Amino acid sequence: MRLKTIEVKGFKSFAEKTIINFSEPVIGVVGSNGCGKSNIVDAVRWVLGEQKTSALRSDSMTNVIFNGTKTKPAAGLAEVTLVFENHKGILPTEYQEVAIRRVLYKDGAGEYYLNQVRCRLKDIHTLLQNTGISSDSYAIIALSMVDDLLQDKENARLALFEQAAGIAGYKGKKKETLSKLKNVDEDLARIEDLRAEIEKNLQSLEKQAARTRKYLDLKHEYKELALELVRFQAEDYKTQYRKSETQIKEQETRNADTLTLIEATEKKLREARSLSAEGEQRYQHLQNQLNQTTGKLKAKENEQKMLSQKTWFLQDGQQKLQLQIEEADTRSSQYRARIEQLQQQIQGEQEILVAQKAHFQTLQTQYTAQNELLKSVKEASGEQDRKLQEQQRISFELEKQIAISKSKIEQAEQQIKRLQQQNEEHEGQQRSLQTQLQQADFQIQESQKRLQEEKEMEADTLAQINDNQTLIESEREQLSQYNRQYDAAQNEYKLLRSLVESLEGYSESVKFLGKNASWSGEQAPVLFSDLIYCPAEYRTAVENYLEPYLSYYVVPNTREALQAIRLLDEHQKGKANFFVISEIPADSELNAAATPTQARAAIEIVQFDAQYAGLMRQLLQNVYIVPTSAELPTSIGKEQVFITQDGKFAQKAFFMRGGSTLAFEGKKIGRKKNLELL
Repeated sequence: MRLKTIEVKGFKSFAEKTIINFSEPVIGVVGSNGCGKSNIVDAVRWVLGEQKTSALRSDSMTNVIFNGTKTKPAAGLAEVTLVFENHKGILPTEYQEVAIRRVLYKDGAGEYYLNQVRCRLKDIHTLLQNTGISSDSYAIIALSMVDDLLQDKENARLALFEQAAGIAGYKGKKKETLSKLKNVDEDLARIEDLRAEIEKNLQSLEKQAARTRKYLDLKHEYKELALELVRFQAEDYKTQYRKSETQIKEQETRNADTLTLIEATEKKLREARSLSAEGEQRYQHLQNQLNQTTGKLKAKENEQKMLSQKTWFLQDGQQKLQLQIEEADTRSSQYRARIEQLQQQIQGEQEILVAQKAHFQTLQTQYTAQNELLKSVKEASGEQDRKLQEQQRISFELEKQIAISKSKIEQAEQQIKRLQQQNEEHEGQQRSLQTQLQQADFQIQESQKRLQEEKEMEADTLAQINDNQTLIESEREQLSQYNRQYDAAQNEYKLLRSLVESLEGYSESVKFLGKNASWSGEQAPVLFSDLIYCPAEYRTAVENYLEPYLSYYVVPNTREALQAIRLLDEHQKGKANFFVISEIPADSELNAAATPTQARAAIEIVQFDAQYAGLMRQLLQNVYIVPTSAELPTSIGKEQVFITQDGKFAQKAFFMRGGSTLAFEGKKIGRKKNLELL
């Protein structure tokens, strides 16, 4: 087995991804002080599971992540990968190359991978157990370790010799085995307690069985007495039945006589009905005649009413006609008076017409005399007319010349007007050109402004493009981070599914019962660790407190537990613990006690089905979780238990427990629920 490559990214001084290839038999990493040689040794220790920050020359584990410089941003995670060649098969795996990778995020969460599959640190230690390679082995020697060997601090030489001899792994197995034996002893003590409880329950069950037997005897006696009573009642019923038959026959005879009497009465009734029908027919005929007579009488009354109305209408019409005649007489007298007036006017007009005709005759005579006088005057004025015509011709010529001169003057004036109009048009064109010139200057200024705005928009667009490119890069980085998270979740799902299927971390007896299909009853038994679930921030604290009970099976009744114990005994698979739901008091309640304001009751944090409420109250009664050890109360009640949220401290009356939490604490409870969520 040989180290082939080291890949470092974001660890201490290695900001960028750095790959160191060990392809030659002997390779040395040399450089000036401060170039990062020791960081390579720290990276190897760190990826192999080093948990002490002092061994990594750091104050906290998150300080190993590259913190950034003036020119480079800080890294979001630290990642180191070691690739080993396994051509000789020293590592217990079928792969020719084994890649061990560790990732640490800013929030303190860390992950381990074997050949790109998420795993536990324990799996890495198991893989490298007999190879002499670990975070604290002497295959990796730092400067301080040489002084420790020379001064033999904390038996450093003994540890070196044990590693060289290959017994360090066996000591670890011994320690683990002793821990398992201690757990087995504790399980035996619990089984003894359960056996004592079962013996107590057996006494009560024997009493119940005696009561049951007495009840069955009384029930049998009651059944016999009931049958005897039924026989007596049956004899009484038979006697009553015979009496009832006799009474029925007598009643039938009386019924026959009554039927004969009823038939005779019905015959008389039918005859009376026929007579009644004839009387009804006669009555109907008379009623019809009465109706006809009444109808005729009503018709006569209607005719009389119609004649009365017609008479009233005729009288009313006569009155209206009389009024119209009187109005016509009045209008006729008015018309006669008007005619007389018109005749008088006609006579006056005729007299005027006669006078006008006489006057016309007089005027016609005067006209004839005047016409003859006019002819004589015209003959005398003929010579004067010729002279007047000559003067008129001369005057016409002069007027013609005057008209020509006026026409020329008018043409000159029109020409002047046209020139003035052209001058005005030229001035208007000049003004319009000046206006156009001003508009052109304004448009040039507007164009320059738009050009400046377009340049600014271009600069903004370029800046936006750069921002978009930066955003795209960040989105790509986020996408790659999401892909890594998806791969991590997928690997975690595979690992968790394998843990759930193989019941990793549980005893052989628990695994045997979990895979035994013949053990089934009214309700499928489940592990106590699978029926509870809580948020991730409280998981470590709850698991630390409930750790002794996580491998218990929860069964509905004692019969299921006894059946499982018989199976374990028959197959020699060890022992297992059980919670019997039917034996837990259903009405148990939490005792109220004064608690700090920062403390939260554990039973309020843990999630479980309602059928297990009694069991949870028994286990988590008066158990409280506080954020840190600073919130632990100074005085604690006798039955109160306080646990810090990180699981490092647990305190109750006269007792305190604490220390560091391991990397995989909080991963055991709620595995099936976590698998469903993934």
